[in-house]
Amino acid sequence: MNEQKQGRRRIVGLVAMLAMAITQVRAFEPQVQDDLFAGAEKFAVGAKGSTEINLDKKMLALAGKGDDKDGMAGKMDFVIVRSYEYEKAGLYKMADVEAFTKRLETGGWSHIVKTRSATETTDICVRSNNEGQVSELVVIAGEPKVLTFVHLKGHLTMNDLMKTGGKYGVPDAEAKHDPKLQKR
Repeated sequence: MNEQKQGRRRIVGLVAMLAMAITQVRAFEPQVQDDLFAGAEKFAVGAKGSTEINLDKKMLALAGKGDDKDGMAGKMDFVIVRSYEYEKAGLYKMADVEAFTKRLETGGWSHIVKTRSATETTDICVRSNNEGQVSELVVIAGEPKVLTFVHLKGHLTMNDLMKTGGKYGVPDAEAKHDPKLQKR
């Protein structure tokens, strides 16, 4: 086969793959809208980097295929992470972060962790369903140069939640304090 025919076949193959990818992306639109974190994009102003993870049930199923021995992906409705990194401390206002934590004072949310220091803040809140399972978990963590929002929604036990650490963009809380787990 001559080079010209091989080149055309490659182009046709690439176009076919692109068309399939576009079709699959459209199947996942629109992304999950998170009312709890509505307006958090303002923290991107002045940030040297930002990360947005928005996984709906379909995307979680894809992410979990072959790697989800515990069936976590099937138990979750969505995972949303917003994280902002700053060059230096003081580039976001803690009062703006508090506006988001106030949203968790009503609507059946329970604070399970609430820490404050001169430079850091952490809120971990859960909302349970009638069966006693955690239906939602929110983490808001503010450090001098990093601000992170995490929102999980699904039908999970607390044991399930512990297993999500390090998956789907959710920080691994255990690894932060255990050097053996940091090497994973």
